[in-house]
Amino acid sequence: MKDLGRYLGDHLKTQLGRGKFAVVTTPEDADFLTTGLLERVPRERALLACFWTQRLEKQDVASVVQEFIQPLPRTLPSVVIVKSIISSGCIVRTNLEKFLTLARPERIFITAPVMLKGADETLRGEFSPEVARRFEFVTFAVDARRDSKTREVVPGIGGWVEERLGLKGKSPRFAPALVRERLQHVTATN
Repeated sequence: MKDLGRYLGDHLKTQLGRGKFAVVTTPEDADFLTTGLLERVPRERALLACFWTQRLEKQDVASVVQEFIQPLPRTLPSVVIVKSIISSGCIVRTNLEKFLTLARPERIFITAPVMLKGADETLRGEFSPEVARRFEFVTFAVDARRDSKTREVVPGIGGWVEERLGLKGKSPRFAPALVRERLQHVTATN
C-alpha cells in the first residue's frame, strides 16, 4: 500500500502547485497509502486532516466520530482526498463534506488505487455543480464488478481494507503513527 501511495504521489507532485495543500485521510489509510503519498510530494507543505468515521452499512452513510486537523487557511490551492478504494463513495463524501466546512480548495484531487466504475459520477452527484467541477480523480484501475453477497469490488481489495491490514477491531479509535507524528510536531511548536 505504501508503494501505491508513492505512485499516487508521483502523479500528483507536479499538479499541486505552490503553497500549502491539505491531505485528507482515514486512520486505516494513514500509515500505509497516505504515508507513501507524502514521501513523494512536498511533505513540509502538506497539512493533514484525518477523520475517523462510523459507517452504517445498510444505509451507506457515515459520520465523523473523531478528527485530527492541522490548522488550515480558509482558502487552499489544493486538497488531496486519499482512500484505498472508492466503491460507493460514502467515506470520501463524508470526509470531503467535513473538510469543506473548514477550507475552500480550488482543486480537489480524489485519489485511490482502485475505483468502482461509476463511483466518480455518483460522487459528483452528491455535491453542488460548483464543487463537483473541481474534482480530479487519480486512480490506477477501474473495476466494474461487485460481489452480490458481500458487496466487495472484485477482483480488488473490496472495501474492507482494515481487515487486510490487520486493523480489524481497532477502527475507528486507534491513532495512526502519521497522526501521532503530526501531533508531536504541533505540540513541539507551541
